[in-house]
Amino acid sequence: MSSHRHRSDPVITGIGAITPVGGSAPETWRGLVHGRSGVVEIESFDASQLPVRIAGEIRGFDAEAALGPKRARRSARFSQLAIVAAREAVADADLDIAPESERTAVVVNSACAGTPETERNVRALISGGPRDVSPYYVPSTILNMAACEVSIDLGVHGPVNASALACASGTAALLEARRLILSGEADVVIAGGSDAAINEAMFAGLAVMGPLSERNDSPEQASRPFDADRDGFVFGEGAVVCVVESAEHARIRGAAVYGTLAGGALTADAFHMSAPERSGAHAARAIELALERHGEKSRTSYSRE
Repeated sequence: MSSHRHRSDPVITGIGAITPVGGSAPETWRGLVHGRSGVVEIESFDASQLPVRIAGEIRGFDAEAALGPKRARRSARFSQLAIVAAREAVADADLDIAPESERTAVVVNSACAGTPETERNVRALISGGPRDVSPYYVPSTILNMAACEVSIDLGVHGPVNASALACASGTAALLEARRLILSGEADVVIAGGSDAAINEAMFAGLAVMGPLSERNDSPEQASRPFDADRDGFVFGEGAVVCVVESAEHARIRGAAVYGTLAGGALTADAFHMSAPERSGAHAARAIELALERHGEKSRTSYSRE
């Protein structure tokens, strides 16, 4: 983001979040500022037989209270979190989508999508046969479902898409939001990321892979990026969604602006499944491209005439 905002740079006017350190964006921010850890002993499943028994787990989320019993039953947790965060972002932006739903888009990305529901239904298939598999298993767990659920919940009729870029998935959603606005395909984009994959199969796989911190006796001290004693990262869940809109659209409706999406870029190391290429050349190229694209002008007018 940049404090120097060009006329064409998309802006962020609303933020919503539900995370291990807060049930809303303001609460999450306060938790971060005060250094509160959201890493706890796992309650989602019995992790006693695993070498890693801690995660960034959201406690106290009531899907039925937030979405209603029927919708909660039919949707995966990563979609539920995305809906809650998107509602907050839209309210925070004081945005009325209804009059221009066809010029509003949704981009909600996810790295893991509905893996807990997949595990649950595979277990049901093995133990009880096909009839025990939920009829909502497939449509609730596929990658694009969080974006689709958000579009249904908000009544959005513009472009709706989703993609997965591992840990960069949520950031990539903001880059796609910028592209949609600068190309003239949308005036507003509900953009962000959501994941909820704290389940036994996921943690068993990660345990074999070996990237997670094993500070089970001191979970609040387990997340130690850039620390000499870092022993791995902490797997977590949550959703953060932003309202991104063209600067002109925000100006016309008098919206308050948090910041600007001034530039962005994607590059690939094309090197290894998980390890970065050691020279950092391709990561540096992404930064260079993002800086070059700052202030990029859209060829399409934002006028609704």
